[in-house]
Amino acid sequence: MAKKNIFEGFAPKIIDFFADLEQNNKKEWFDENRPFYEKDIRDTGKSLISDMALIFANEGLPYVADPKKSLFRINRDIRFSNNKEPYKTNLGMFFPYSLNQASTKKSSAVGLYFHIDHTQIFIAGGVPGVDPEKLKLIREKIAEDYDELNELSAIPEIKKYFPKVIELSTPLKTVPRGYDKDHPAADWLKKKDYGYYGEIEQSEIFSAELKETLLHRAKIMVPFLEYFRTAVE
Repeated sequence: MAKKNIFEGFAPKIIDFFADLEQNNKKEWFDENRPFYEKDIRDTGKSLISDMALIFANEGLPYVADPKKSLFRINRDIRFSNNKEPYKTNLGMFFPYSLNQASTKKSSAVGLYFHIDHTQIFIAGGVPGVDPEKLKLIREKIAEDYDELNELSAIPEIKKYFPKVIELSTPLKTVPRGYDKDHPAADWLKKKDYGYYGEIEQSEIFSAELKETLLHRAKIMVPFLEYFRTAVE
């Protein structure tokens, strides 16, 4: 039986790899550098995910960490895009907040996201892009329980470690149909995605300490993610 790899940190060269890929986003360059990607990025990332699966289970946290599902593919889907560059210039991994969320598309699931590129490294929590059906459920919950959402967003640790707002989609200019235009939660109701993110030091990804950082941020995000999980499930 092959020995299980334990995550001990990413190679510092990962930063240069993504910087160079941004300048040479073509198959020929990637094929030349494929051994580094496969061993030091893809396989190392899968080791991190496997370790986090055990850590989350030991901590009694509902996050799902699956090497086959949590790691985003580096190949871009260019079928319907004007941008025909074949590769993403970042490493992304997603930890759905529950088994039900794990069966949903990453782009619309509630969970924790970890991101590395050559300009920034961050951890995010929330619902990055909500499909219309889920968005309706979330808005219904917000309309009824906006005080709770305001309280969760004001938790000191969330404000400290997740200080930036996720805004992948432009909010509506007016409150959606069916809600009072003067609703106290008007700003929340106009949103199309919900979440926060915070950057971490580059040095943290080069050692096993990254697992402690991810666990720490995951714990902080629990009440915020639970709010949205109950809305969509």
